[in-house]
Amino acid sequence: MEHKPVPREDVYFVLTSLFHVVVVVLFGVLVNIDQLSYILPLVAFAVVSKVFALVNGENQRLFAHSRWAALPLAVLSLAILLFLPAVEMFLGVVVMLLYLCYPNVIRAREKSPLDVLFHGTRYALLFWMGYYGGLNALSAIALTMIFLFGVTGELLVGLRNVQGWRTTASRLGKVRTVRVVNILVPILIVLGSLIFSLEVDFPLRLGGLSIPVPFLAGIAIAAFLTRPVSVDKSHHAPISVRKREIIALGLCLIVLVGVPLGTRVNLSGSVPQQNYVVNVGMQTIVTGPHAYDGQWIIFNYSDKGDFYYILLHTDGTLELGRYVDGVAEPELQNVSTSYSPFQWHDYRIQVVNDIATVSIDGDVLMKAPVLHPGSTAMVTQNFPRPNVWVVAVTSFSVSAIGQ
Repeated sequence: MEHKPVPREDVYFVLTSLFHVVVVVLFGVLVNIDQLSYILPLVAFAVVSKVFALVNGENQRLFAHSRWAALPLAVLSLAILLFLPAVEMFLGVVVMLLYLCYPNVIRAREKSPLDVLFHGTRYALLFWMGYYGGLNALSAIALTMIFLFGVTGELLVGLRNVQGWRTTASRLGKVRTVRVVNILVPILIVLGSLIFSLEVDFPLRLGGLSIPVPFLAGIAIAAFLTRPVSVDKSHHAPISVRKREIIALGLCLIVLVGVPLGTRVNLSGSVPQQNYVVNVGMQTIVTGPHAYDGQWIIFNYSDKGDFYYILLHTDGTLELGRYVDGVAEPELQNVSTSYSPFQWHDYRIQVVNDIATVSIDGDVLMKAPVLHPGSTAMVTQNFPRPNVWVVAVTSFSVSAIGQ
């Protein structure tokens, strides 16, 4: 039985297709954060090239009267590649060729196994453009995961049973395709959330147990997305999953962008003398993959090139460091502690007669001489390095100490 398509279904497919390419590229950048400087041209290429693919034949119904736009979109996509390194330019050209051959030229989407190979490969290449680093265990796992995501997406679309197409889904049959999709989707989403947890440290602490929040979110998203995939509803499963993807990806985008922006900390205070005390009540919620990724408490600030800081690493190490004339002198003192920045602590820095005494929760952990007297303290995510970690500061004060 042939089902008549509904126009809004094409809109769902277009929106999720654009979501997919952006998420894949950003996931690559996340795995190799050194690529952050290329993020704008990478995202621009992913979006524009995908629109080219849709106009060029991936969605013939919605863009039936817009085929004329394929050539300028192709030119624009190739022009954007000029802002990327040579290897990524080459990968981008290959992506464009796959887009061209998928609905046209060799009509790969109509033939098994070309449909799943083309779909999985182009997502793998977009990931590698975002990643653009050395091959290691993590990147190999992530690359395989993205490829299989592309394969799974093509299998899911194949459940719509377009007449005359010998797709991989049609060769497997409805029952097997549904079974494969329901196995792969949860595994791949949970695996992706675990990789995300290696790059973004966001633990839920239950007593002595630390559970990655992205892992829990991955389980919930996997259950949410696979619920409509069944044999009885196989034809409607692709569009049902796409609708749920819009909801899930939209919520993820709000959380990933809105929370860091909405919770940014930018506090400072000063006193008109060199003997003072800084009190900060603070808890780190999200950090990066390294033990030293976290929120600095800056004190004895004179100018942008001269200041001291303390930093509680995620492994419990308390670090005292400084900048002199813009040159970093980290780890002036390191003290191993049992404290975790993911728990709330009261930090106290007392500077008296050029001696800094650092305490956490009333426990004196280090004393050190300080130079370049300054009476300003800061807890800010804008300086000295902008970051997107999530930190909660419940109290902050800078008070003078009487002579």
